[in-house]
Amino acid sequence: MLPNPKKTMGFHDFDQYERLLTVARKRGADAYLMLLLGGDARLRLGEIVAVE
Repeated sequence: MLPNPKKTMGFHDFDQYERLLTVARKRGADAYLMLLLGGDARLRLGEIVAVE
């Protein structure tokens, strides 16, 4: 069998997160809201998309 390397998930530090928020705010309310839901509320992508 071929080796299956473990996938690691990258995380942003606080400064990177603030820069992302700044850019998302400029892109529009939808982008900003999605980033807040993922970053502050810790929702996953499927949960963010399912928010009504």
